[in-house]
Amino acid sequence: MRAHGLPRGGWAAQALTWGGAVVAALAVMAIGWHLLRPSKAATPPNPLVWGTNLAMDNSSDQFLSNSGAAPALQGLHTQLVRMPIRDQLTTSDYANALNKIKQMGATPLIIVHGANYNGHTDPYPLDSALLRLAKSIFPTQTVYVDFGNEEDLGGVSVSTYVNDIYGWNAEMPKFKQITGSNFKYGGPVDYQYNESYLKTFASTANPTPDYIVWHAYAGSCGHNTGTGTPDSQSKLLASVDNWGAHLQQIGGDMASIGHKGMPIIIDEWNYASDLGVSGSNSPCWSNDQAFINQFFTKVFTTFVNAQQYGLIGSAEYEAFMGKDESMIVSGNSVTYQGAIFKSQFEAYFPSGVPSPSPTPAGSGVTGSGTVNLGSTIPSGDTATYTVDGKPVSSALNTTNLSDGQHTVVAQITQPNGQVVTEEQTLTVDNHKTVLDNAILRYGMPTVVSTILVMGTAVAGIVGYTIHRIRRRAAGHDVNGPALLVSPTDGPINLPPAPFL
Repeated sequence: MRAHGLPRGGWAAQALTWGGAVVAALAVMAIGWHLLRPSKAATPPNPLVWGTNLAMDNSSDQFLSNSGAAPALQGLHTQLVRMPIRDQLTTSDYANALNKIKQMGATPLIIVHGANYNGHTDPYPLDSALLRLAKSIFPTQTVYVDFGNEEDLGGVSVSTYVNDIYGWNAEMPKFKQITGSNFKYGGPVDYQYNESYLKTFASTANPTPDYIVWHAYAGSCGHNTGTGTPDSQSKLLASVDNWGAHLQQIGGDMASIGHKGMPIIIDEWNYASDLGVSGSNSPCWSNDQAFINQFFTKVFTTFVNAQQYGLIGSAEYEAFMGKDESMIVSGNSVTYQGAIFKSQFEAYFPSGVPSPSPTPAGSGVTGSGTVNLGSTIPSGDTATYTVDGKPVSSALNTTNLSDGQHTVVAQITQPNGQVVTEEQTLTVDNHKTVLDNAILRYGMPTVVSTILVMGTAVAGIVGYTIHRIRRRAAGHDVNGPALLVSPTDGPINLPPAPFL
């Protein structure tokens, strides 16, 4: 038999209560998902993509000898300046260049000799002198250091580059003792993209590189091909698509060998590698403003997009040299290349870059297990560390941290009593579950409370749904009065109205 139903007003109130429960449950679930999901903030363009190379063939180089050269380069918004090491240059030349880079507010990238210097001569005396000089000028600012330059072009194998008596594994510990953690070391500085060489280097280098680096040139102006005829503009532009594919490929490779997020720098690039070289067409395409604009715009678009694969910087080739390849010529006049370099920066940074420039996304240390934060602190210095504001020891057990990026701050006390603060990013990748990461990042009470609230809300929705299904199965109007007794006179335990 059927008992009289509740008054319509009572059922309406109950329906409103259940409706409120559904809305509340959905809101709570949305909040819970927001708390548990990883944050994915949009990554702004890295200013270090706007970099260039110095020639510095001798002491009369325009950048060294012309007082207006550095301001002209600064006027193009140059953020990264790559400086070579050459036997014909003096300590005074290097100090002059490094101080001008500092006055520009740019980040230096310096080259030291690699494993095959001057017929296999020990490069450490020259390299260490340059590093000490750079450290004195940039005691805390980030400085990038290329180990060698295009040694693969001279036939040096990746095994030799890494394992030679003057190779990476032998020299890096000594270099890091001199410079400390604000100097970032990279290799193998290949003359072109070579996936196998790069991957083998990153997996066998000890210590692990702070970044990997190679060069990218789109084609030839005739010298390299022996034809004296430049490659077509369409071919040169299509090559830039290959650069983007290479960056995506190597980003995946780095993740596959445990170096996910490995920073990448392309520190020589242009539309041809033989610009201005005897046997090449001159001025090649450098006087074609439409092409230069199209090529440079496509490069910057490609590099900005490639930040998702680890790219943190690039350096076009080059700032001052000859009319075919430079951004600035004699008299400090700006070429088509310099003009589009500047306008592309202003398009991405209409308000300019905040000073100081932000730390490159993804730079710093990538690790799992135990990470030795003090491995690059110079001998005689002492340091204390915090990770995300919490004190830690130098031997950091990353299993107590969630996967993802964390901020490491070191307070370094030097033997003279001076205290230096350095900050870098630590990227942890221990392959934890989503739940484990949530507990480590937000704490057990927050996660448990969120799960309980979400569970209660879902239970309410399920109960309400079952109630409606049972009414329909009994042949009653699902929107009618509440069913209090079953057709067989047995009681039905309806889900209670939720408390709001």
